[in-house]
Amino acid sequence: MLTFQRFPGHRVAGPPVTAKPEVSPILKRGPSGPRQRSLWCPCGCEEIHARGLCRQCYEDWRRDEQHFGGLRDEALKRDRACIVCYTLQKLLVHHRNPGVNKLPLFATLCRGHHNQVHHIRRIRYGMPPKLRQLWLEAHRSQPLQLELALEVGAHRQIVQVSLFEAA
Repeated sequence: MLTFQRFPGHRVAGPPVTAKPEVSPILKRGPSGPRQRSLWCPCGCEEIHARGLCRQCYEDWRRDEQHFGGLRDEALKRDRACIVCYTLQKLLVHHRNPGVNKLPLFATLCRGHHNQVHHIRRIRYGMPPKLRQLWLEAHRSQPLQLELALEVGAHRQIVQVSLFEAA
């Protein structure tokens, strides 16, 4: 047998002690038999809060279940980017029909376009068509202000073009 010192002056027989002991998974009895508890969150955090997730991931999961029926991640995977400007940063999932949790009724938007859909009072000139459609869905009770086509006439005067063509 090997002998080694754990503490100065203390001799013990057995395998040498390593600096970091190997941690075995803790088994917990679940409804379908034993299951393995996570040692860290899928995001890499070592602090486990609940359901094998850290506090931030658990809050995201709970919010997803409560507000999106568990379909938020599927909508993000489907669209992969903002459907208006195709950015990949700070993405949010927008309910096209609030209260109905179906995947076709979700739209992935960046934070700026999501704020425009909810906080702009009227349609602005030059608003992208996809954003305009989402704004119209969100503000059904608002009167629609049409953009008038304008042309520059003789002597640089702005002339309004009729919305209706002569038959």
